[in-house]
Amino acid sequence: MNRLLATLVSKLEKDLPANVKLSAQFFWVLAEFAQMGARQCRQLIDLDAFRQLVKFLLGVDPTETEGNSDGGAEAPSRRRWTSLQLRELGDLHRALAYMILACDTGSLKDDGDSGGLASEQRSFII
Repeated sequence: MNRLLATLVSKLEKDLPANVKLSAQFFWVLAEFAQMGARQCRQLIDLDAFRQLVKFLLGVDPTETEGNSDGGAEAPSRRRWTSLQLRELGDLHRALAYMILACDTGSLKDDGDSGGLASEQRSFII
């Protein structure tokens, strides 16, 4: 199963951008798998699916844009979708949502004493 998922995730970067109009079933499979539970979401995240999905959706790598918030460098242009293309991306949003919901963000909540985040690490409910 892990090999199949790894192959699907690799398609996000290589083959899918040129075939957006045929991507609805691809994203449906990922969303259905993520919907199965936290363990499956963890598998997808371990395969870097979250970053690849965000990169596909926005057109820029989220890890590369983090360091460009100083205002000195020009931010890369983000991908613009037509209304027809957006119809194909509903399940992509579902897959991202399931992965986010599977995260245990309890350690990121404000602890009240320090006035900041308790930890920068995310853990998963398994």
